[in-house]
Amino acid sequence: MCVSGIDEGDVLIKREIPVKRGYTYNDLCYFTLHMSGTLMTEAVTYYATHGNFNGLRQKQTDSPYPTFLNAPDEVLEEVNRKLTQQTYKHYAD
Repeated sequence: MCVSGIDEGDVLIKREIPVKRGYTYNDLCYFTLHMSGTLMTEAVTYYATHGNFNGLRQKQTDSPYPTFLNAPDEVLEEVNRKLTQQTYKHYAD
């Protein structure tokens, strides 16, 4: 199924990107961009092999950690503050 909104459809593949101390917002944007290319390749390869996405589809769930595609300035300021002060709660190291 195809939907017109951004991030409204089913999830096909997902991965976590570990956040390590010292990472900046720009680092996280880079890692996310790199990962999106990897995931797109995996999804297209799956489709080429199976002819559909049925084995990958997962319903989106409500998450306490939403994705901010076009985050307002105050959200970006808070992200940068937490990364700079290393007060982000979910560091991988």
